[in-house]
Amino acid sequence: GGLRIALAVESFIYFANIRPDYKWGYFAGTLVYAYTKPERADHCVVFFDTQGGATHVKHVRKLALIRACGEYCVLLTRTDDPGQHILILCNAIGAPVDSKYIGIEPLTLCMTRTHIVAASADVICVWQYSSKVSKLTSIDSGGDGVAHKRRDGKEAVWHVDEMPPAASAGGGGFDRLRQQPRGRTADAIACVCASDSMLIVGRESGTLQRYSLPHIALERKYVLRCCPQLMELNCTSTRLAIIDLGGVMTLFDLEAGRGQPGSESGIPPGEHLALERRDAWDLRWADDNPDLLAMMEKSRMYIFRGLSPEEPVLSSGYLCSFSNLSITAVLLDEVYAYPDKPDLEIMVSFETKSLRDSRDMIKLGISDATQFVEDNPHPRLWRLLSESALERLDFPTAEKAFVRIGDYYGIQLVKRLVHLGDKEKQRAEVAVYFKRLDEAERIYKDLDRLPPPPPPPPPSLPS
Repeated sequence: GGLRIALAVESFIYFANIRPDYKWGYFAGTLVYAYTKPERADHCVVFFDTQGGATHVKHVRKLALIRACGEYCVLLTRTDDPGQHILILCNAIGAPVDSKYIGIEPLTLCMTRTHIVAASADVICVWQYSSKVSKLTSIDSGGDGVAHKRRDGKEAVWHVDEMPPAASAGGGGFDRLRQQPRGRTADAIACVCASDSMLIVGRESGTLQRYSLPHIALERKYVLRCCPQLMELNCTSTRLAIIDLGGVMTLFDLEAGRGQPGSESGIPPGEHLALERRDAWDLRWADDNPDLLAMMEKSRMYIFRGLSPEEPVLSSGYLCSFSNLSITAVLLDEVYAYPDKPDLEIMVSFETKSLRDSRDMIKLGISDATQFVEDNPHPRLWRLLSESALERLDFPTAEKAFVRIGDYYGIQLVKRLVHLGDKEKQRAEVAVYFKRLDEAERIYKDLDRLPPPPPPPPPSLPS
């Protein structure tokens, strides 16, 4: 079917783009997506390496949702028993790493580097799965000052109208669903999102419930002026991006009002920010900057620095990642046109305006570029400046940039280059740094500084 629709209403014609809710995820350079074949009743789940092009395919029965984060993805599947589902943790080649049975009908699912959160209309399940990060956060300090591995708290389940169970009380695992059934709530859960330190549960009335992680406790409730459909926290868990049922994107500042009357236990009351964008359907915060946000509006991608948008870029890609001032997106519409033959060209990258401007400023002059990077500091920009300064043998600027990004090897390289004195030798060593070995060899040959080749081995004596 097509992805565009035209509607004729009286004397008006309305055009709309359809954005399907695909089952997909992106993690560790791997795109995972699911599709169905007419001759099969199960889902075909493809793990596509976006760097090398390798694919791994597995077939999953009754697949419901896919989420991904860090080094793993999770597949939510239904079982033959009514009301029971399985969370299957998989690595980048689709091999199952762990699994967990849950006795609810999940309507929404989210994943962090340490936790998987599944929620029905009224019940929340949190699973702290086994990973490199969770092994560090699963250690508690006992009263005797000795670290003990926490046995409780790996699983937690509670009704949305109740307080989450304390880890010390026990009985907070998924078995609690069968032991203590609960009735329906009048205010159902609409969506959930989480970071490494916080869980946000959005309800249909616009109420947000904020919980701490990994030690789950209700910290505060907020009231929105909309019903959230999609939420995402920034990298410092200080701002929340929200897309409501009408496709309107707003921002909520969780730190607004800190220190003012009304703060409960040091948790600020928060407030809506003066930003509203219509026809939004996807968003992604930067992994390394709490002020950078990418969002999709119709067929355009906007990048916000704080509340100020950059010039839009035409794109229909689904956002995968945002880091180092670069956004990676996938053209899922093209993927699903031929799902059994993924191509590396389905992945597209976009640079932020500050990164593009830095490249242009460097072409004009290092001094202007240095001032621009100082006004818009970011490790990617300092790295770009250091490399350009090395190419131009501007060692003071290169050393300053290496200091700002904490590159000890780069600092030592600059000091060694300064002691060389000869510009041709310096250019040769810079070429070696950038792994342009043929260029470095040519420069040293012109200087006649290459060591003589080793003498040939003596001829063997006849036996």
